[in-house]
Amino acid sequence: MSKSTAIDSLDHEFSETCRSACADYLKYLDTLLLPVFEELRSHSDNRCLKLHQVIGANLCAAHAIDYIIAIRRALGLKEGRGALIQVFDAEYAVAGARIQGGKMTLVDAVNNAMKHIRIEPKRYEELIQQYGQVSFECLVEDDGRILCLLDGFRFDYVRVVLLPVLEALCTWHFEDEEAVAEFARGGMKDMDFGAHSGIDDDDPIDALINACNPTCIICDEGEDDCQCAEYVFAGETGEFEARFATSAELDTLLYAVSGAYRRDRLV
Repeated sequence: MSKSTAIDSLDHEFSETCRSACADYLKYLDTLLLPVFEELRSHSDNRCLKLHQVIGANLCAAHAIDYIIAIRRALGLKEGRGALIQVFDAEYAVAGARIQGGKMTLVDAVNNAMKHIRIEPKRYEELIQQYGQVSFECLVEDDGRILCLLDGFRFDYVRVVLLPVLEALCTWHFEDEEAVAEFARGGMKDMDFGAHSGIDDDDPIDALINACNPTCIICDEGEDDCQCAEYVFAGETGEFEARFATSAELDTLLYAVSGAYRRDRLV
C-alpha cells in the first residue's frame, strides 16, 4: 500500500480526536518506547540485564496496546483490548520462530501478573493451557540474561519475546499523524512505506555481509553467540535456526552495492 493511498483512505475519518491520539502515541514512542528498546537491546547484547529493567520494559511494551487502541477506536475500529492482543503478532508482523502468534499475549500476561500476582485463569485460559500459570517469578536472572521458566519452556525472554515485540513497535519511521493512524490499523505485512527493512542504505556492503552471515530466527543472534541449544520450547530442545536472506532481499542489496547489477542478466 502506498503512502498516498493510505492517507486518502483516512481523509474522510481523520478527526481531531484521532489526530490527538496519534500525537499521544508519537510522544509515547519517542520518550519511552524507543529509549527502552535501544537500552534493552544494548544490555542484552552485552549480557548485563537485570530483572527490574526487563519488567519495566515489558510494562512499556504492554501499554503500547492502549495507545494503539485509542487510535483504532477513533478510526471506528471497535474491538476490545483483548481482541487486539490476540491478533497483534500477525497485525504488526512480530518476527521470530518457536513462539509464534502469541508474543504480545505473553508480554501482556507477564505485565498483568506483575500487577495481580498471578494471571486470571478465565481471562488467560488458552495461555495457561499452553504455558501453565504465569507470575513475574517465571522470569529469573541468569548470567546477564533473563530466562523465562514456564511449563515445558526455558528460554531467553528478552531475545525471544520482548525485543521482537518492541522492534515491531519501534522500527517504523513516521512522518506525521496520518502515518501513525495507518500503522494503528495493522496489517503491517501489506505496508511498505516507512518500514525498517533491515538494510542500511548508508552502507550496503556491510548490509550484504550481514545478509551472508545469518542470525537465528529464534533469538536474532549469530551462530557463535546463539544459545538456543540450551533452551526448551514446548518440551523440545532448541537449536540455531538460521534466517537466510531471500532472493529479493539479496537482489536489493546487490543493486544497492552497484547499480549495474541486474538479476535478469544472470538468467
